[in-house]
Amino acid sequence: SPITNKRTDEYGGSLANRVRFAIEVAECVRAAWPAEKPLFMRLSVDDGAGWDPASSVALARELNARGVDFFFSNSGTDFTPILDALARYDGTPSFRLRTVVAPHENTAISMAHGYALLSGKPQAVMAHVNVGTANMGLGIINAARARVPMLVLAGKTPWYESDVDGCRTNFVQWGQDTFDQGAMFREFTKWDHELKGARNLATVVDRALAIARSEPAGPVYLTLP
Repeated sequence: SPITNKRTDEYGGSLANRVRFAIEVAECVRAAWPAEKPLFMRLSVDDGAGWDPASSVALARELNARGVDFFFSNSGTDFTPILDALARYDGTPSFRLRTVVAPHENTAISMAHGYALLSGKPQAVMAHVNVGTANMGLGIINAARARVPMLVLAGKTPWYESDVDGCRTNFVQWGQDTFDQGAMFREFTKWDHELKGARNLATVVDRALAIARSEPAGPVYLTLP
């Protein structure tokens, strides 16, 4: 997000620069990964100020360009801009990233686990804020112990209470607020990061996939604003 990314080098400023890191990581992973094997990633959201639907569209485009094949998910209110981004590319021949909707988070992360075992490529899986993360917990532990790479994503409750798009509009968004969401399963993830916005998107995605695939492989956790 331009709100938090104040860098003045090639990883700051424009959206293209802010997603550069994620793009570079995806390019490296795709180059090292067999072409016939799929690559996955998962994500969400709109912070009402620094991250918007256009940012989600950019992220979906970058994931697709880096060979991530599947986006497994059990969605919630934090998915709106992601759904919009995926819809914009639906039917585009060059857009390979496919969405698999699951009735429960445990199913979604199990599918990401199984596909990674078959393909050898980390996939993306996303759930809704802290409650969805909790439902994915056993899957995160399984992936950690089995050394299966995957990119686990979840949104966070909106930062703002009024006056901006994407602000809190329902009482449950206060109940789902978490002081340190990444700590829920930090013992079982190789790396976790709270993405504040789209400014460093490319860098963060690249780093996440690189860490997930490096030996010993395992899950990484990325929260979106």
